[in-house]
Amino acid sequence: MEYKGSSVYDNEPFFHNYLSRRNRENSPNNVIEKPVLLELAGDVEGKNILDLGCIEAGIRK
Repeated sequence: MEYKGSSVYDNEPFFHNYLSRRNRENSPNNVIEKPVLLELAGDVEGKNILDLGCIEAGIRK
């Protein structure tokens, strides 16, 4: 089956597999991207943050 754009995430088996891989403890997102992004953001205590990125808001603290 062929998908175009984000419609692939409407396929429940695909989406479930994606989330299980994306959210595993040793995923590149958690091991590489998240620590670097948090370091670059610095102290955001008490600040309002507008996230325009394409992430499911998993970095929030």
